[in-house]
Amino acid sequence: MVWGGLAITWLIYFRFKTSIVKQIVSNPMAVLLMTFLLLYVIGLIYTDDFGYGIKVLERKTTFLIFPIVMSGLIYLPKKFSGRILWYFIYGMAASSILCLLIASYRTISSGSINFINPENFVVENNFLYHRLSSAIDIHAVYYSLFIAFALILVINHLFENYKQLHFKRIILNLALVLILGSMIYLLKAGIIAIGFFVTFLVVVTNHILKREYLSKRSKVFYFVLIFSVTLFASIIVIKKVGPQEEYFSYDMKIVPPDQGWNSINLRLAKWDVTIQAIKDHWITGVGTGDLKGTLDEYYLGNGFEFAFLEHFNSHNQFLQTFLTVGILGFLVLVSLFVLGIYTSLKNRDLVLFVFLILFGLFSISESTLATNKGIVAFSFFMSFLSYRTKSNSI
Repeated sequence: MVWGGLAITWLIYFRFKTSIVKQIVSNPMAVLLMTFLLLYVIGLIYTDDFGYGIKVLERKTTFLIFPIVMSGLIYLPKKFSGRILWYFIYGMAASSILCLLIASYRTISSGSINFINPENFVVENNFLYHRLSSAIDIHAVYYSLFIAFALILVINHLFENYKQLHFKRIILNLALVLILGSMIYLLKAGIIAIGFFVTFLVVVTNHILKREYLSKRSKVFYFVLIFSVTLFASIIVIKKVGPQEEYFSYDMKIVPPDQGWNSINLRLAKWDVTIQAIKDHWITGVGTGDLKGTLDEYYLGNGFEFAFLEHFNSHNQFLQTFLTVGILGFLVLVSLFVLGIYTSLKNRDLVLFVFLILFGLFSISESTLATNKGIVAFSFFMSFLSYRTKSNSI
């Protein structure tokens, strides 16, 4: 499939070589995406596990395919890019309904809302987190990211076009908000919930500021209200999590089922080990195929047997990139986000801005570009949104 995609891409490239090269060179984000892939190609030269490095590289070929394919967007009607986003939204809504239907079927057929996972004997709710997303075989947090992005697109569309929308369209959009919003709650992905809250505030604030008919007093009242709600929410989170030292402290020698690990301190421990490895390999990284072996070596060196047995990755894409292909890879990845945010602000492209904030926050807590779903989503939307007609509506 990968090689077929490359073949089609090269056919497109050689057929429209002059115009494609011109479009890519004029799009800094497309250049950075392809440079990111190039660094992984170079990483094959000094990697020890060449075979695994090839597999890693194959997964990242969309960093070449999408920038080339999407360069043709400029020749298509403006409405075409909007339709792609709506297909994405409807796809997320349809998959959400499917997940809920399968969860209902599982509950009715088993006579219980709960399910005992045979792998770890954890009791899971059919309508929550991984058990819910398992209906379509996707990780709950990745799925939550896609749902959150689709939901923000719908909300932005409502704010942007509510005066022009017919009653039926308004009902349809509100139904989409209800379905997608319910999934955000049920999937229980904390970092995505935070990202959604932040981007929701950005969207609402953007449209409040654009309303010329609102008085300065009304706008000031809005910002005071937003600040108060944010402060109140922060206090609740701090009271629930902050004072509890066990959320942040860790002992790497603890092995489950012993108590002591949670989603926060486990990530902190992985970051600690990854940073240790980066200090020894910061210039070029360990190479495209050696991340797993290097982390396992450092896990063992720290007595972190649990992480070694599970072969955990870094659970932070920025750190993982730094360790794999060195400081240049880290700078290219950071530049993609910084340039993307700058471009979105310059062109008032709210859709690109929202995607970058959501994916950036997600990349702090997950190695988002280590799996196909993360790689394809990032390379597709970065290419698509950087080429599409600059507009903050869909």
